[in-house]
Amino acid sequence: MRPDKSTYPAYYENYIPLVKQNNVHEALLANFQEIKNLIAAIPPEKENYAYAAGKWTVKQVLIHIIDTERIMAYRALRFARKDQQQPLPFDENEYAQHAETQNRDLKNLFEEFEAVRRSNSGVFPTKLC
Repeated sequence: MRPDKSTYPAYYENYIPLVKQNNVHEALLANFQEIKNLIAAIPPEKENYAYAAGKWTVKQVLIHIIDTERIMAYRALRFARKDQQQPLPFDENEYAQHAETQNRDLKNLFEEFEAVRRSNSGVFPTKLC
């Protein structure tokens, strides 16, 4: 089931239509497999690649996905608990700048992503890989 447009900020209208599945659990699993396949195709020498100066590296993009999933899960919890306080925004560029991905490899970051996705979805098979 798709959310009604009146229930989310207009900004998300750029993203929600990109989800092909109508079931959130199916969408999370399909997205996990897409990211897994994408990460597996990146050679180690490209992990710190950024297409231009000041742009995010491959590892910073993945940590952004992880950070955003954590933040959205927290917001979903607050919504589910009928918390009336407006959630605070976050500056993704500040988060990326301070993520310290230079001392981590892509495999390690993907393991973190898998743990976050597994904890947020609760519907994955025992073994995802």
